[in-house]
Amino acid sequence: MIYFDGELSASLNESVGQLNSLLRERLAPVLIDLVPSYSSILLDYDVCKISESELNQALLLLQQEPMNASQSIKSRLINLPIWYSEEVGQDLQRVAQRARLDIDDVVKIHSSIDYRAFALGFAPGFAYLGEVDPRIATPRLETPRVTVPAGSVGIADQQTAVYPAASPGGWNIIGQCPIELFNPSQAPYSLIQPADQVRFTPIEKATFERLKQNSSLWSVSEGCCV
Repeated sequence: MIYFDGELSASLNESVGQLNSLLRERLAPVLIDLVPSYSSILLDYDVCKISESELNQALLLLQQEPMNASQSIKSRLINLPIWYSEEVGQDLQRVAQRARLDIDDVVKIHSSIDYRAFALGFAPGFAYLGEVDPRIATPRLETPRVTVPAGSVGIADQQTAVYPAASPGGWNIIGQCPIELFNPSQAPYSLIQPADQVRFTPIEKATFERLKQNSSLWSVSEGCCV
């Protein structure tokens, strides 16, 4: 495990991405996998191809190399349709009341930011996105729910995320996304990858139900129905 010093931020996470790309380029023959996170990288290597001491020496040499923007993880803009409603967002009203805002204002604020995918974790395809506008940042629930439906859009402090599958969870649920985020039968398994930018587009209930039946009608690159 490789750890980075410094406060969690987009710039620190960018440094993680740059080193991740450099490691993948220079150590490809001995790598099994690399898993970048907020401020760390899990390096999984083949012990039959390189010893621990040899790997440590290689990492020390790489540490002396300057990193630049060209080594950043390739980033895409992912547009996700969201039905913001109390029907599917049981915490939407509470988030609004805590922020002393109307629900429409919460929706407008939440959907006005392009969020960076800092890391994948907790569950397959679960992308930690940030940073949420401080006006609507809301602490996690004191008692997590036993089950949160797949597609639920949540806020936890200054992070937001979409649950890729039904699971326990303590985030404040404000809406639903009809797009599949994790599919183990295709590569990459997760629609959202680290360093991607994610934009939420508000949709009406009728559009949500149509996309729930056929998500291929939505273009994640264009952010509209096709």
